[in-house]
Amino acid sequence: MDQHYLEENTSERFVAFIDIMGFKHLVLHSPNLERFIEKYSSTFKPLDRDIQRFDICHQLFSDSLYIMANGPDQMQQLINLISFSRRLLLRTLEAKLAIRGAISFGKVIASGDVLVGSPIIEAVQYESMQNWIGIMLAPSCAGFLFRPENLAIKKKLEDESCIRETGAIPIKGSPETIRGLVVDFRPKGADKINDLIRAIENIEIEAGQGEVSKKCKNTIDFLQS
Repeated sequence: MDQHYLEENTSERFVAFIDIMGFKHLVLHSPNLERFIEKYSSTFKPLDRDIQRFDICHQLFSDSLYIMANGPDQMQQLINLISFSRRLLLRTLEAKLAIRGAISFGKVIASGDVLVGSPIIEAVQYESMQNWIGIMLAPSCAGFLFRPENLAIKKKLEDESCIRETGAIPIKGSPETIRGLVVDFRPKGADKINDLIRAIENIEIEAGQGEVSKKCKNTIDFLQS
């Protein structure tokens, strides 16, 4: 993705932290590392137009991606970040890459390529606790949408299949699930959902059994629910 730097300020912002799962395994077991890096870079290239469209700023380092949306209106920032996150999920699955993330909200200090603030810590925390392929809205972000003045926008985002409230977010190391809001990346139509499931099954086959396999199964369960 072309670099698009942060606007320099201190303000309440929405920030997403994304992890590319299995990256270490892919790097260490790639028969041609240069070809893998080329494929990895080309995965994100088609998103450049969306980066401009949604005024997205980002920092990609190895298997970690931080994303924020610029602009003076907080609700529009969130809508743009959710829309971009949905496209990111679909694009990476097409490329047989599994990602997991969280979107948080709070005071952020941004200057050039430096980003500091409690929302970053929260986003990393909630990203790492999930056991599937997907992006959830951390409590600070969900709390913003549950404010009385924002409930109409929340409903609109749900009606337009941008977000979804679910009680089935799988958690690492536990048979229990938690309730929350997630980015709804389910495509419309049974054929498209089946295509997405096949893409996830290909990730599972290539990665082998174990933790990645469980994450893929949990994701397929979500798509079929």
